[in-house]
Amino acid sequence: MNSDWLIIPFIINLALLAFVRYNYSGYIKLVLFSSVNYQASNILYKEHKTSKARSYYALLIIFLISGGIFSFQLFQKFGPSIKAEYYWLIIPLFLILFTIFITLSKILNFISGKIFLQDEISIKYNHNITTFIQTLGIILLPITILVSYTNVSKLFIYIGIIMFVVIYLLKIFRLFKIIISKQLNILYMFLYLCTLEIIPILYIIKIFILLQVSF
Repeated sequence: MNSDWLIIPFIINLALLAFVRYNYSGYIKLVLFSSVNYQASNILYKEHKTSKARSYYALLIIFLISGGIFSFQLFQKFGPSIKAEYYWLIIPLFLILFTIFITLSKILNFISGKIFLQDEISIKYNHNITTFIQTLGIILLPITILVSYTNVSKLFIYIGIIMFVVIYLLKIFRLFKIIISKQLNILYMFLYLCTLEIIPILYIIKIFILLQVSF
């Protein structure tokens, strides 16, 4: 498929990445390190409240664009064939779905924190959700470009899928770490896991199946 039309979102993403590096040169490194280091995540949480907010939101936009492009590439590879004139609809559709999913995840986490009287866990986990999302956006940026403009696109699609799984598992491990650090009851831990991770994933699978049927 001709991927020339994807050059615009790629340029936007690269411009945003350059903006982040210019605005705060160490922010990208700190975000990536925070995904595998809990202490670094706490440092990032404190810094988010300062002038680094612009970089914070720029990386979120990078994820939404990269996630939308990669979802389109997955859809094109494994989903039903669609007419070329509808291609431009897929990325905005997935971008909207990602935005809704992230927002609902954070609201659900906030509500769970209120129900279980664990506001601190809720706040910290919401911060970590954002960190992992930003990390995935940074990783997917070069992957989506390589999928579009190399002869081994299938290889990079599978690498992207693996990175999705790795980031997701790291996110669950981080949730356990936060809960354990607060010495929360094991039952609450199980309920948190079901509410914040398992149920949303089931809905994502359902949405993907519905999209396949629709197209």
